[in-house]
Amino acid sequence: MKGSRPLKIGVIGDGSFVEAWLSTLTGNGHIIHTLFCYNSQDTDMLSIRYNVKYPALSPLHIYSDLDVNLVLIATAPKLIERELIEVSKKEKLCLICSLYTSPSPTITSFFGKKQTYLSYPLRMVRAVQEMRKVVGEGVLGKLSLFEIRLEMPTTLGLNTTCFDWMCEGMMGGGVLNCFGSHCIDAIMFISNENIKEVCCRLCTFFKKTDTIKGFRTISSDDFCSLQLKTNSGTFATVECIGNVPGKERFLIKVIGEYASLSFDGVNLIKESREEGKIKILDVESQSEAGVFSRPFEEGILRQMDCLAGTLDKEIVSDQMIDVINHSHMNSISRVMQAATTSNKTCSWVMIEQAT
Repeated sequence: MKGSRPLKIGVIGDGSFVEAWLSTLTGNGHIIHTLFCYNSQDTDMLSIRYNVKYPALSPLHIYSDLDVNLVLIATAPKLIERELIEVSKKEKLCLICSLYTSPSPTITSFFGKKQTYLSYPLRMVRAVQEMRKVVGEGVLGKLSLFEIRLEMPTTLGLNTTCFDWMCEGMMGGGVLNCFGSHCIDAIMFISNENIKEVCCRLCTFFKKTDTIKGFRTISSDDFCSLQLKTNSGTFATVECIGNVPGKERFLIKVIGEYASLSFDGVNLIKESREEGKIKILDVESQSEAGVFSRPFEEGILRQMDCLAGTLDKEIVSDQMIDVINHSHMNSISRVMQAATTSNKTCSWVMIEQAT
């Protein structure tokens, strides 16, 4: 956001996940002021690789650093609560990058606070916001189907040589936790509805790599197929597939009784029987996607711009306000828990709605 105070980012994280965020942010002009990883060797290595000026010896050094105006937490989900408690004592602006599917009352209480944000980048993408607008105006008529498909070369971030929490489904790794959750959020955001029923199938096809083998194997899912039904009866399908050779592919399609919208990560197209195909929006940059697919990267960067705006007391967009709404966070959590149950029972699972 032009004219905003520059972000001085302190990062707390571990494994390949934090490196993916560091690569995305530094590759787009953001400066990492200080960094702490739970493995001290990672702290030293990543600080050199991404030109971090002040490697930290503990998270407390980041919370206490007066120059840091944004704390970015990119850890395994089980470590988030501990870090949130500490960062809240210093009243720092905070962005949570990982997903946790079972938020405790302690965690939930933080999301009523102005300075704590949960990262859902797809809702920050211009094309996704335009889709929400078009759907809300009734241009498509009654919605019948959502389709989201994501294919990616890897599910383990930049570092596929070391075993970390991204390799364990129970620890928060896998395409359902890391990507499927954002697709679910996109459906709820575009349709402005909650999910009432879900059917899910998860598989792990690639359990070993050249360096991750022996007694340790990868248990995080690299295939996720979701079928969802919204409160109004609209159906949705989500497929997230990892370890696909070639370039990443991304598609969001919304089908209504009068017309459809499709977004392939570059162009937003409206199509109807009367008007044919009409290009509504295309991205300014045709550059290759980075670690994250192009829409995720765009959403992350626009999210960072909005966070920079909060430092100057600017008005935060409705999308950022929605991100910190704990009732929305709990809605996503209920869908994720139901999806995990469905995968075990091989059946549709009704989602308990908040009262």
